[in-house]
Amino acid sequence: MNTEYNILSFLQKNESSTALSVSEGTGYSVVTVNHILSLLLKEGRVVKKGQEFLSKGRPASLYDLDENNYYYLIVGLFEKEFETGVFVRVINQKGSIVYENELHFLKFELSKLKKLIKNTEDYFPQIKKIILGIPGQVRDDKVIICDVGCLVGVTMQELSGLPIKAFNDIDAALFSDINNSEIKAGIYLPEHFAPGVGLVINGKPYLGSNGLVGENCFSSPGFDFTATDSADEKIKNINYILRFIAFILNPDTVILYSELFTEENIKKLDLSIEEGHGIGKIIIKQN
Repeated sequence: MNTEYNILSFLQKNESSTALSVSEGTGYSVVTVNHILSLLLKEGRVVKKGQEFLSKGRPASLYDLDENNYYYLIVGLFEKEFETGVFVRVINQKGSIVYENELHFLKFELSKLKKLIKNTEDYFPQIKKIILGIPGQVRDDKVIICDVGCLVGVTMQELSGLPIKAFNDIDAALFSDINNSEIKAGIYLPEHFAPGVGLVINGKPYLGSNGLVGENCFSSPGFDFTATDSADEKIKNINYILRFIAFILNPDTVILYSELFTEENIKKLDLSIEEGHGIGKIIIKQN
């Protein structure tokens, strides 16, 4: 629900707000805001934190996100040196990290993912929703494409009894680092698989008509990312992707995730596209 999302986003940035303040900040009527706030109170996502005494009329309740009793579990899978890596992060509604860990498996199995999720849920009963990032795509709560073969065909209900929202690995990485006013693209470049692209528009991941935005299978048939192990060729391909994204989207920010970005290779990136305003800002992050 966009209304609920926008009200939560406002409270994330504006602590201890009255319903009137939320109304003025979001553009929704006070009646609508009060209705949504009452639902969020019942869900435990919002708490009342005292009152504000106005010059006229009754004192107004102050609302804030409940940062202690409503957590998200973010689980992301990635490839690293022929192993399957899994990062686990528990965050509260204000984006603060409560717990994080990273594990590596030479042989990854579905049972290991289930156990990892279950153990984290048991340790943090405040977890109410799960964000799952995979090197692939999910449609109708079922994994349809994935570099981790054991996940293909798996449904979200098999992994947990809690609500799970699955994204490709880049969208999950962008989840805790989004700005409502931005167009932001993320590009993940694993060592031994084709890259993936994620897209966030106005604070929400854009998944496309079938949830397959950023899948390499739709790129040009003559453009094979996995045909070479040459770092120079991979950088050349990255520059191609950057220019294509600038042409189509003209985004505020592009984040590049890869172990490939050594100091020497960074110098080979065509960052002139940033200087020419095709992309507002390019951020490089090593996995």
